[in-house]
Amino acid sequence: MPVLSAENQTALKGSADFWGANTYGVKITKSSAFSTPLSEYEGGDDVAERYSFCPCNDGENRSHVVDPDFECGAASGWLWAKPDAMYQYLDYIRTHYSSPKIYVTEFGCDLPGEGSMEMPAALQDDFRRTYYQLYMMQVARAKNDGADIGGVFAWSLMDNFEWPDGLNFRFGITHVDFNSDDLTRTPKISATWWQELIGNMSSSAFSV
Repeated sequence: MPVLSAENQTALKGSADFWGANTYGVKITKSSAFSTPLSEYEGGDDVAERYSFCPCNDGENRSHVVDPDFECGAASGWLWAKPDAMYQYLDYIRTHYSSPKIYVTEFGCDLPGEGSMEMPAALQDDFRRTYYQLYMMQVARAKNDGADIGGVFAWSLMDNFEWPDGLNFRFGITHVDFNSDDLTRTPKISATWWQELIGNMSSSAFSV
């Protein structure tokens, strides 16, 4: 990596147009991880959760989980659904970084077994709808407390190819039939919820 000169650093400071905030849930810090020097790690070791862990993963301590059915209701063990974490994140940005314009550029969840469900069952994604509803309440709370929220983006508009997991996990508010010739797309009930929310919002509240 190049070394930035003092002039470069001065030019970069404060030059961003907005803060892009990605968050799905929350993690718990591993205090023991900080006692291990970086030099003792091999490339790729524990990259995802080297300094933190998610209590929703199998075998982890769930003492911090209040409502296991909801908080650990996503398909991915790394996704601890904790709506208050959205507020804490946005408020932290507001208070520590001089209240920048914030766009929530990514948040959402997957559902257990959704990748192999028949379409009629997959369209009834009540958990995802509840997730977005509770998280958006926290976005509104942060905005009311002074966070300069410019907009939000649900991840994702449509089911997609999910990294090494391929088509096994779905995050979309729109179902994609990957077996059809035209990749038929059908809105889930979470998409209907978003449509109603957007229709009821004033133009000055958020852009989505």
